Amino acid sequence: MPSTGCRTARFSAASTSYQDCPVASAWAELCGRGPDWLKKIETGERELRSHTLLLRLASALQVSDLSVITGTEAGPAQPVPLGRLSHPVMPDIWAAVMTRSLAAPAAGPVSPAVLQGRADQTWRLWHTSARNRTEVGALLPALIRDGETAVRTLDGDERRAALVARCPTSTV
Repeated sequence: MPSTGCRTARFSAASTSYQDCPVASAWAELCGRGPDWLKKIETGERELRSHTLLLRLASALQVSDLSVITGTEAGPAQPVPLGRLSHPVMPDIWAAVMTRSLAAPAAGPVSPAVLQGRADQTWRLWHTSARNRTEVGALLPALIRDGETAVRTLDGDERRAALVARCPTSTV
């Protein structure tokens, strides 16, 4: 199987002087590194083990699935947040959305009234905070997980109320 460097090199423009290659320099800069770093990754002189740097590189290359770079084909796609979605809280939000626990929670589901209150609070924070992405991003993963758990485990009117309470989380 080709290395991460080999797969990354496929994206690079061929250049006799790597430092003069504007595309490679821009990709490396978007990762917070220099062109020599990217060259070493591509030639196999250096391994790329940092998940954060892998995500930055994938975002710079506009690759939406991290497995294109890592070569891991087992399991689900590894989505890469692109564009506005590259905020530091996004991995936690992605994990909350993409991961479903099949085990029942030890404490039981959150009541729909509490869930609705938290959703309303998060919605107000989104519209009033100067740092809304950071502040809401800290609350959103737990709210998503608790909403999913409530919808999955409650019945009847409580389940419907949990579904209503969960709606604002998808629009924040």
